Formats: sequence, C-alpha cells, structure tokens
Amino acid sequence: MQTANEEYTATKKAHEGRIERAEEKAKALAQEVEAAHAKAEKAEKSIVQKEEEKQAVQTELDDLLMVLGDLEERVNRYRERLKAAGEVVTDAEDDEEDDDEDEDEVEDEHEDEDSIPAKK
Repeated sequence: MQTANEEYTATKKAHEGRIERAEEKAKALAQEVEAAHAKAEKAEKSIVQKEEEKQAVQTELDDLLMVLGDLEERVNRYRERLKAAGEVVTDAEDDEEDDDEDEDEVEDEHEDEDSIPAKK
C-alpha cells in the first residue's frame, strides 16, 4: 500500500508539473494571440487611413482635371473669338517649338563666331 501511495504521489506530482507547464504555455500563447490581434487592428487602421488619403488625393486630382478641362475650353473660346476678330492664332506648342529653334540658331551663330580665327 505504501508503494501504491508513493506511485500515486509521484504520478500526481508529474501530472501537476505537466499541468503547470501547459498553463504557462497557454498563457504565453494567449499573450501572442493578443499581440497578433493588436498588430492586425493597427494594420487595419493603417489601411483605412491610407484608403482615406488615397480617396482625398483622387478627389483633388479629379477636381484639378475638371479645372484643366474648363481652362482648355476657355482657351478654345478665346481662340475662336480671336479668329472671328481676324487675328492670327497659333498653337502655344508651335510657338514653343519656334522659340526653341530660334535659340538653337543663336547658339549656332555664337559657335561660328568662336571658330573664326582672329586677324592680326
């Protein structure tokens, strides 16, 4: 009977030790789960914030595109009025290209002057 009691006590202590380790492991896992939930919640908030920012930027872009469209329409109306008044109207892009060509010609003239030998 003494031996059975000792075996029971040893088995009981072993089980209690296993239970204690299991409880500690369960607590650690519960903390990990809480940390994972907190991290997921933070990520979700960040996603919502980024989506709100994206929407705000998209709204601003849409507004700017509308303004640009209105400006283009206004420029076209002014061009038509100028044409109706008999004025010569050119595209702004054509004018810019002409300006670039004029600058190139001036640079070429300066290069030619530099290459002429000085007379003594």
